[in-house]
Amino acid sequence: MTTRSKQFPAPQSASTIPTGPLKQYQQKAEPQTQANPLSAFFRKSKLSLTLPSHGNWYPKNSVNYDTLGQLSVFAMTASDDIKFRTGDATMTGKNIYEVIQSCVPGITIPNQIPHIDIDAILLAIRVASYGSNFNFTVSVPQTTLTRSMEINATALLDELTHRTDHWEEDLNVIDETGQTLSLVITPIPMANLFATSKNIFQLRKALTKNFDSDENIKNESEFNTSMSTLTLSAIDLLSTSIRRLSITDPTNKILLTLDAELPQDSAQIKQTIHQLDIAYFNAIREHIDAQRKKYVFYSPEQISTEKEINAGAPATWTTELTFMGSDFLPENTTKELI
Repeated sequence: MTTRSKQFPAPQSASTIPTGPLKQYQQKAEPQTQANPLSAFFRKSKLSLTLPSHGNWYPKNSVNYDTLGQLSVFAMTASDDIKFRTGDATMTGKNIYEVIQSCVPGITIPNQIPHIDIDAILLAIRVASYGSNFNFTVSVPQTTLTRSMEINATALLDELTHRTDHWEEDLNVIDETGQTLSLVITPIPMANLFATSKNIFQLRKALTKNFDSDENIKNESEFNTSMSTLTLSAIDLLSTSIRRLSITDPTNKILLTLDAELPQDSAQIKQTIHQLDIAYFNAIREHIDAQRKKYVFYSPEQISTEKEINAGAPATWTTELTFMGSDFLPENTTKELI
């Protein structure tokens, strides 16, 4: 027997317990599992979030709840904080999506988050990371002024979960002949919002470049094309919220049904929206805005100062609060890292 085989005998049978040099060798080779003393400082779930949408309008199996039907929310890491403050130069929402995946891992496809959920999710991440109370700057209605107010994020989230008025998908519009245009309208996914925002930003940038130093239009053809495309982008975004369209006659006979899940129908729905009478288009837009407002955060009632009133503000007012941005994070303490 060689020196090597003396030190490391051949493998034993499954029923044999290793002894001698082999047992000592296996004990050295097996990794020792010890608790990491730093684990106490690793991230833990700080709060549970009930989605305003209650998980509706997400792709199947893309939201993983806890046993109470809520989502665990973790504090941001330093990397998350930097991503959130930096924003996304590509305007695709990539940084926001990555922060959400890190802090709310139960949401597995963040670009499909319905737009009515995004503010609640970001606010919950803020609470988990920095606490509930913070100052937030808002515009004073009917003026060019701003003011800072104190926000209690926990109270806002709690109030939102107790609202009982939810999104209504169905809208029926009747024309002068008695025909009914029936629409199934759902919240817009964040991917569509980011795509349209990017398109509008690029178009506005092109419009700005089309003015000379005296603010005269340099190329009217290009200017008109950009303006037309800008208008179409907003209409296209609205059409993405329409999941089904049907027309019935006065006797309720179905004349046409279109389903946005079918590519050919989706294109026809978009074409229909572009050709609608303005009155019908406005009815759709007003319906979407009315549903959106059911999920909006509002400020506490504010009393205008004399300066604000002189600038055109009402005596008392509330305003919508939106948290798609880094304004509601504390002063940056990680800027020296970047």
